[in-house]
Amino acid sequence: MALETAFFISDLNTANPQSTDSVAQADDHLRLLKATVKNTFPNVTGAVTKTHTQLNNTLDKTGDTVTGLLTLSGAPSSNLHAATKAYVDTADAAKANTSTTVSAGTGLTGGGDLSADRTISVAAGGIGTTQLADSGVTTAKIANDAVTAAKIADGAVVLPGDFTGSNQSLSASGYQKLPGGLILQWGTVASTEDTAQNFTFPIAFPNACFIAIGSFVDESSYPVRITATSTTTFTVDRADAVSDNNIRYFAIGY
Repeated sequence: MALETAFFISDLNTANPQSTDSVAQADDHLRLLKATVKNTFPNVTGAVTKTHTQLNNTLDKTGDTVTGLLTLSGAPSSNLHAATKAYVDTADAAKANTSTTVSAGTGLTGGGDLSADRTISVAAGGIGTTQLADSGVTTAKIANDAVTAAKIADGAVVLPGDFTGSNQSLSASGYQKLPGGLILQWGTVASTEDTAQNFTFPIAFPNACFIAIGSFVDESSYPVRITATSTTTFTVDRADAVSDNNIRYFAIGY
């Protein structure tokens, strides 16, 4: 009797047993068939209820096409899990529609619907005091050296340099220019005449002298009469009985 060597079903020879084989070797063929079936299906321990059509339509894990509806057990819990329609619909509903419009508010430019990337920019001069809350800008929000004199409008902020340099002379006869235009001037002059005598300020007031007052250095009993002022000079008319020639003065103008 012809008896092939087989381990799996695919190894069986459908031509065996041959018609000339003796019945005595039939048990060898039966044992061979049983061995190949068990080797081919080593993990089948119960009844297989799938039909041949269902078995023929199993999905290939390397890739396949589903021709009918597929029901999943639930929402995905891992990045590589398949997602249910309900899961996708919920995620999609949480996103803004492309027709949603982003509008530029006061002091801003740009915007548009979400069908493309949009940019919102601060318009020139768009940030004013009405856009800033009280105490909204603090030193913690301003970078070091971010505020420079070039970025500050004239007169907007009083800086140390507004009082120093060419804005002051701290000599015996000197002046101090203040932010806003006010000018203080002082000094000591020698009055050598008992009649009206003119003296010149250290610098000229650009517009006017508001007031000038004076006093003798040593003669406190007599007042100093300043009878006239201009942007550049003041006039002193001292009493005849005064022997003190030194007069201190203080003037305010702009």
